[in-house]
Order: sequence, then C-alpha cells, then structure tokens
Amino acid sequence: MANITGRLSEKKKRELLRSVTSLISGTSRMQAELEEGFGPHVLAGRLESMDLPDNVTIVLRPTLAFLHADLCLVAPGKVLVVNALHWSGPMAPGKKGEWTGAKGSVDLGRPDRRAVLFADRLQWSGLAKGLEVEPVVVSTAGDVTYSGGEPEARLVPWSELDAYLTAALPAGVAGFPTLELIKAITPK
Repeated sequence: MANITGRLSEKKKRELLRSVTSLISGTSRMQAELEEGFGPHVLAGRLESMDLPDNVTIVLRPTLAFLHADLCLVAPGKVLVVNALHWSGPMAPGKKGEWTGAKGSVDLGRPDRRAVLFADRLQWSGLAKGLEVEPVVVSTAGDVTYSGGEPEARLVPWSELDAYLTAALPAGVAGFPTLELIKAITPK
C-alpha cells in the first residue's frame, strides 16, 4: 500500500442557488463541484483504494515555493505531478487559451499548464535529480474529449487511470523514493 502524506484543502461550501441549479442540471452540478474543489478529493480517494506498491508515496497538495499541484506520486525513478480536472464530456480551447466546457460557457482553467510549471520547477530545483518527472491531468468526473491542440501535460481519462498508472509507475523497481524530495514538497 502506498504511503500518503500532506492534506487536501477543504471543499468550499455550496451556495443555496447553486444547490438548487445543481439538482436540475448536470452541467451546473459539475461546475459547482469544480469550483468547490471535488477533483483532488475524488482522485485521492481512488488512489488510496488502489493497490499501489509500498515504495510509492502520494503527496497531497505538494508545495514548491509559491507553486502547488493537487498531488504528486513519487516512486523510485519517477515523479508524477498530477492535477485533477473535475469535468466530463467535450472540452475546447477558449478565447484566452483556457479550457472550456459546456460549449464554451464554463471556464476550466489550465490544469495542464499548472502541472507543467510545477514539474519544471521541481526539475530546476535539483530535488528530482535523476528522476523522470511527468506532468499529468486526470479528469475525475468522467471521461473528457479535448478538441483543441495538444495539451501541455498528459490528459488521462478517468476510465483509463488504472491502466495509465500500471504503465507509468516502474514495476519491480526496488528501493524507496528520496525522502529529501518528499519532505521538501510536503506542505507544512
């Protein structure tokens, strides 16, 4: 079983009007859950229930100076910088380069850019020396389709998460990840 360190931010409280519209519209529900921070909680719950090896450490809400990611999976030889996107269905680029859902009416931000920036700074810091660092975005509300250009980070659909982690995490690699790296990115 993987080791887990750090803690996630509390989910925001839902306003009354948003609660009512969430009951009527699936898009409103997903938008409310996106704004409230459901994605990282859903992803962390799934990772906790998976049978990840003992030599994997999950760092919740890792911090590097002023940068944050939703979580990092640290394994021997590899670090996955993961941001959760709590959305399902079609996505497209917006006018300012942001990802949008619901035919352009919902701003989804750029979780791929945030993951890439965190991964770049992690490599630049020297803490991940000798480790492969990969930025990833996981869609936690279901599967997504992106009709824009190539995302900056790998986009992993919810239904493919298990297969992706099996392929991405080194199998049969002995040893434990560097404690210095884990200590440095774990929130205080």
